Amino acid sequence: MRSIRALILRLVRENPGWGYRRIHGEFATLGIKVASSTVWEILK
Repeated sequence: MRSIRALILRLVRENPGWGYRRIHGEFATLGIKVASSTVWEILK
């Protein structure tokens, strides 16, 4: 979980215009299963 959190925060830093749904979509593209609500919780 810690590495997923770090990756989410890195994606936000590198792509400040992306919202939690876009980040969730990128994880899905990579084959990483994470709920969009989890991404939202980490970002808020």
